[in-house]
Amino acid sequence: MPERPPSPRISTAHAATAAAAPPTEASIDRLLALTRAEKTMDAMATSIDKMMHSSIPKLFGGKQPTPAQVHAIDGLVTDYVKIIREELSFAAMHQTYLTIYREAFTQQEIDGMLAFYDTPAGRALIDKTPFVMQRTMELMQARIGPIVQKFQESVRKASAELKAAGDNPATDEKPAAEDAPK
Repeated sequence: MPERPPSPRISTAHAATAAAAPPTEASIDRLLALTRAEKTMDAMATSIDKMMHSSIPKLFGGKQPTPAQVHAIDGLVTDYVKIIREELSFAAMHQTYLTIYREAFTQQEIDGMLAFYDTPAGRALIDKTPFVMQRTMELMQARIGPIVQKFQESVRKASAELKAAGDNPATDEKPAAEDAPK
């Protein structure tokens, strides 16, 4: 399939961004501090930790895990969360943020965001975003069960179809003359 040319609107916007002054590291750092990016990253890791621990009982399908199983799973979750906290910490991601913000925004856009986040509406967005993210994770977690059930049903159906198809392999034979359309 041939590639579609980029949208002129997107190309123009990208060209305008590329021609504008890139944001300074100091302005990006100020924006990250103002938006509490570090606190947001910590909250995300805490949410992942809670979500992982709350999903442990589901791994056992309602059966009571043995103490050894609980210990093993707790160790796995602890290791996983530790890795997430280290690899996705603000300190580890700082240069990545700088790169992304430099690629995505101009100095003028960063200045506009800084001005917005200095308003009551901007501060409300900053203050309430952790709650919005937490509630989103909680409500998405509730949706995962039904989604997994649908996936499992789809896999069962496909498995049955594959099994049936395996019993009757397709052939390249043409229909017999008496079966052929006239």
